Amino acid sequence: MGQGFLIDSNALIGFLSGKLSDKGMEFMNDIINRTPNISVITKIEVLSYNTTSEAYRLLLDFIRIESLGIINPYEPNIS
Repeated sequence: MGQGFLIDSNALIGFLSGKLSDKGMEFMNDIINRTPNISVITKIEVLSYNTTSEAYRLLLDFIRIESLGIINPYEPNIS
């Protein structure tokens, strides 16, 4: 099994708003192109982030991606 990453809400918001350094954007782009994982807490934090309507829609679209692996701490990860 390959290495996975759990994406923090600040990293996700910074990436989707283009506020990371070039190196950070490249790193996050690579992670996003794999199956990224966010926790339930990150999902809540991202959904409560105060931003423009356009940026909020981008965040929502990212969270809605069907292949996005939401990590639920109450469900065992059965692979």
